[in-house]
Amino acid sequence: MMTTRDRSWTALALAGGAIFLTSQASAEPTWDDRIEHLEREIDRRREQHQIPGLAFALVKDGRVQLVRGFGFSDLEEGAPVTEDTVFPIGVLTETFSSTLATIAVNERRITWDKPISRSFTALTLSDPDAARRVNLSDMLSHQTGLSDSSLLVEAPRVHREDLFRAASNATLAAPFRTTFIENSVVFTAGMAAIEQATGESWAAMLRTRLLVPLGMERATTDPASIASNPDGARGYTWNATLDRFEEQETPRVTPIAPARALGASISDMATWSQFCLDRGSFAGETIVPERAFNQTWIPQIDIDDSSSFARGWRVGSFEGKAHFGRSGTFGAFTSAMTIVPGESLAFVVLANAADPTIDSEIASIVMGSLFGDLEPTLTDADRDDPAGVSGSYHFTAMGVNIEVDDQQGDIFLTIPGQGSTLLDALRPDGSRGFAANPSITVRFVRDENGRVLGMRYNQDGREHFLARTGADDKAPEIGSIGPLSPSEVPGVLGRYRYDLYNGSVQVVRTDDGLAMHIPWEHTHPLVWLSDEGFWAFEDDINVRLNFIDRGDGVASAIDFIVNGADYELTRIPDARAPGLPSVDELMTLRNSSLGAPLWDRVGAIRIDGRVYLENLGVDGPAKALLAGADRYRLDLSFGRFGSVSSGLDSTGAWTASTTAGFHALDGDALAQARLQHPAVVFQDLRDHFLFVDVVAQTTFKGQSAYTVRAAPRGAPVLTLTLSAQTGATLMVEGFTFDLKNGSVPVVTTFEDYRDVFGVRMPFRIIDQTPLTGRTLTQYENVRINVPIEDDSFAFVPTD
Repeated sequence: MMTTRDRSWTALALAGGAIFLTSQASAEPTWDDRIEHLEREIDRRREQHQIPGLAFALVKDGRVQLVRGFGFSDLEEGAPVTEDTVFPIGVLTETFSSTLATIAVNERRITWDKPISRSFTALTLSDPDAARRVNLSDMLSHQTGLSDSSLLVEAPRVHREDLFRAASNATLAAPFRTTFIENSVVFTAGMAAIEQATGESWAAMLRTRLLVPLGMERATTDPASIASNPDGARGYTWNATLDRFEEQETPRVTPIAPARALGASISDMATWSQFCLDRGSFAGETIVPERAFNQTWIPQIDIDDSSSFARGWRVGSFEGKAHFGRSGTFGAFTSAMTIVPGESLAFVVLANAADPTIDSEIASIVMGSLFGDLEPTLTDADRDDPAGVSGSYHFTAMGVNIEVDDQQGDIFLTIPGQGSTLLDALRPDGSRGFAANPSITVRFVRDENGRVLGMRYNQDGREHFLARTGADDKAPEIGSIGPLSPSEVPGVLGRYRYDLYNGSVQVVRTDDGLAMHIPWEHTHPLVWLSDEGFWAFEDDINVRLNFIDRGDGVASAIDFIVNGADYELTRIPDARAPGLPSVDELMTLRNSSLGAPLWDRVGAIRIDGRVYLENLGVDGPAKALLAGADRYRLDLSFGRFGSVSSGLDSTGAWTASTTAGFHALDGDALAQARLQHPAVVFQDLRDHFLFVDVVAQTTFKGQSAYTVRAAPRGAPVLTLTLSAQTGATLMVEGFTFDLKNGSVPVVTTFEDYRDVFGVRMPFRIIDQTPLTGRTLTQYENVRINVPIEDDSFAFVPTD
């Protein structure tokens, strides 16, 4: 088993087995062969991930080796991406700004390490000690401790000074100089200090000091102008429901221009790559002294064990060779840049769709193409036998069986309710795409004897394993996992001793089924191989296991087969307190103490209060409206920083904001939205979850409590802490949905329970997420039996 780490920079170490090794193939590919392979793989990756257009540049040994566009920059006009197509480059703007900063430091206009408060007071940290010590280097390396405040930037009435004031009022999310937290507002404030010291605007300094000397003629400091530029790329998102691309507006970034506002073509970025590889020089001319340029690449704070952050750049290392880069999404655009000075190598990718995995995957493609063994051309003997793959495959996430059929030598795949589609020809990587939508791919998985065990189904960047069940098998009942019924699932969850490694593994419930968490590796999703009667790792089918039942529905051990060896992993008993209540007993206590049976009598409830985004420095009124267990609406307003609303009813859910507009939710987002209804955590848990398990006795803020795990449909498992005295929910650890970032972990605590006409509910709710930090919602006024209209829970813009 291979140890893997989920860091984009370690992709450099995983590209085809070796980055800096020479291929051992008998016929060494030529450089042209490698470039051709690279182009083909980049375009295939673009198609697989629903990206309309992509531009790529490669610089090696001081020369531009490849500058090329793939796909379309404007789908309506059918305009192709070319080397002159202008893209917003988003976060890569910081690499230019940090270079301007080092120019100013080199000219002695400002210093890296002297406290900034001596000359710049527009932004002052709320922590007095941090306010006295913070310097320019802290601000450009994102170590002030302030939360990411990008949520505030796009509000149409917000100016730079508004953001500085909010940041000055914000509570630090982490102690000063201890944690890397990206904050574009603080970065912008650092550049504002440079503007003050030099007397030049950021845009003017950028143009005269860098863009003009480098000949970056197409670069612009106004990303909004790209939309009206005939050579500008349009940004898109893929609407899977409507099966089409939808154009998106470029985000507003005027208040944080030095952190996000630059637009450039891929030919411009090839030039920038040459400049960076030459450490401040271009075409034989010194633009920035090398000693000064190197200041931007000095690590300032650790991000994790394998990477750190410098001034505007992320820094990593592999086999003693440093690499520098930056990547991120910007609205419906993505940009990524990687520099490996020890190999005199740099590459850049710009895309007109938001794709946070593009940096790691393109890095893998580049390194594999340039330094690895190239994949051989497939022969007829390699191709799938249509008859051999025919049969039924169970799609756990959808709860259905899909059929694969041989129709006169062609392979067709049928999904219930969606019809049949032809699978196209086998690709060099062993996958097949849907003929109607090549970005959806399947790959049949075989054991060492060549027998088909299942298929990998990849859509929208997410891969599922579909176990082959046989044409006569029926899909299991909803809530079951493999051969386990819903009531049997809790019996296999828990920790198991692995003596070979003197440690333990843990079997956990996920949104797609079961997984085994191995601390020294990662979490492996498990799949049930019905033909074999074994469980297996989804990412390594030859690692197999089975649960050994001790006769009472609880697994006593795991029979674990890996690398041909058979191990018995014995169960480690749960550390449960004597007399731990059953779910029924705890829910009876809860219903009685909280007055759950009375909810139906109070009708529609309106609750008014105030919300404080403490780590962002803004606050405003909050209003919640709920009726029954399936209707809920929340409206939050933050003045000139905009508003956020969300709602759900029996037909669906939605979210809307001043900056992101209105979005109807479906799939995983809808499942997670339904979990936001207060009834989910304040009423009987058995009414809302597939299974509920009381797992341990604990304490919470000095009071006795129980830890409960609850598995919902279509969303990850929640961990709840319930009061031992009342059964009231004290804390929930789970996920919330964000349009830009998908599922985001959130910890919510509930305090200040009050009696409202016999029903007890919390009046203080505290959320902690990586996106917004700590959010306090304090409710004060509650009204019951309020009149509601049919559209009360539909989207209506707030004032």
